[in-house]
Amino acid sequence: MHIKRSTTLLLSFLFVSVFFSACKKNNPTPVTVTVSKVKSQIITSPSGVPDTTVYTYDNAGRQITSLEDTLHTTYTYGTNTVTMSYFLAGQNFGTIYYTNVNGLATSDSRRFAYTYSSWGYLTTLSYTATGVYDSTLYLVSGGNVDTTIRHQVDSATDNRVTTVYTYLSTVDSRDYGLSFLGKQNTNLINTETVTQVINGSTYTVSYVYSYTFDNKGRVTQQVKSSGTATYTTVYTYF
Repeated sequence: MHIKRSTTLLLSFLFVSVFFSACKKNNPTPVTVTVSKVKSQIITSPSGVPDTTVYTYDNAGRQITSLEDTLHTTYTYGTNTVTMSYFLAGQNFGTIYYTNVNGLATSDSRRFAYTYSSWGYLTTLSYTATGVYDSTLYLVSGGNVDTTIRHQVDSATDNRVTTVYTYLSTVDSRDYGLSFLGKQNTNLINTETVTQVINGSTYTVSYVYSYTFDNKGRVTQQVKSSGTATYTTVYTYF
């Protein structure tokens, strides 16, 4: 599940990409892939401004820090809890995740609830408060999230964002060490179609993905394109 911080709902899911190698794009397609911890990623948006994130992990392979420009995030692992702390603009924020016997987050201190499939993939993320209902449904098939449906409901609107993915047969090499949020996708995304319903109006945008690989079959560059707009992510690994 690949996934960055646009809303509070999505803060827990920081999944994406970045740095270096001299392989031909999608040629050859890797037959075997070494899944590895991501060391760094640099995302360049259509504006041309790069966004760099650097990760560290503990001896158990769990992510313990990520540093993205001025945003510094740390994870502390306790008994039946994971505490995420982030530091931005001189202020400290935090979320405590409460985990089950399988080490999966089932709720958090921000009043979100999590449910999973029998295989350990996240299937719903929901938040309820007076007058507000916000949830995301994840439809998983073959080890990949095929569809996400996000509802934002209050007294005036019923807004929805539906994202549909297709996948390549190639295994995704990128491991971010956040297994307490469920299993990551097995394969690399091929296409992504996002449909938004906002105040009764519908908007749709589609993306196509392409990749560059190193000699271990790992993604060293991902290009996400829609028309002339491209998002390029470069990765390094431990």
